[in-house]
Amino acid sequence: QLGDVEAAESAFQEALRLDPEHAEAHYNLGIVYARRGETLQAAQEYEAVLKVYPDDVQVLNNLANILRERGETERAIKLLTSAIEISPITAMLYFNLGLTYQAAGDLKNAQRTFEVAAKLFPRGELRNESRRVARDIEKQLAPETTPEPGD
Repeated sequence: QLGDVEAAESAFQEALRLDPEHAEAHYNLGIVYARRGETLQAAQEYEAVLKVYPDDVQVLNNLANILRERGETERAIKLLTSAIEISPITAMLYFNLGLTYQAAGDLKNAQRTFEVAAKLFPRGELRNESRRVARDIEKQLAPETTPEPGD
């Protein structure tokens, strides 16, 4: 299987040699690099796709996830917000935005965004996970109540 990935990588690189703006080759190389943990190279490939297709929701999402992992949450939030403007009912975008707000320490927006994701996911594990994370954040945000003297 490793040979298949290497062969695919070579084919994508050859496609880019012939056409440096070949968006599909950049996208697929981005996937290869991301799966290998080569996030800087993956981000560069996704950036190349966005030069040709700036409204590609999947590429915006993939790049934002890489940026979040690299600690670049402010830019990741901007990319995911742009993607949501293009595709406002894509639950995964809200889920990833929630993760990004959480990583940035913005728990209020994270909670709100996970709640939206939970409403948009039709069913299943990610819907349940969105609800669970939103509840956990709500508990974190709730002011601690201390008993009054004499209670």
